Amino acid sequence: MTEKRCVICLKEIEVIEKPDGTKIVCDNSAQPLMDGRCCDACDCLLVIPSRHIGTSLLTDIGSSMLSLRLLHRHAQKKGFEDSTEKTESKNNES
Repeated sequence: MTEKRCVICLKEIEVIEKPDGTKIVCDNSAQPLMDGRCCDACDCLLVIPSRHIGTSLLTDIGSSMLSLRLLHRHAQKKGFEDSTEKTESKNNES
């Protein structure tokens, strides 16, 4: 059986094999966010709420969350670069 991937997070979609050998693919419709199938996590956290609150609000929330995450990643990277520079300058002083 070919592995299926979630169209939202791209992780492999879980397949449960029952004792009799029957397989249950745990995928869900990703509409209205995307065409295709999504995993249970994305369905519960993103797709179902978007059906209730509307995709435009969810897009706004998602954009805000992405902006915050990018700022956080930039700050982490900047902090790493700063600590690397401090280490290099201490090594040069020795």
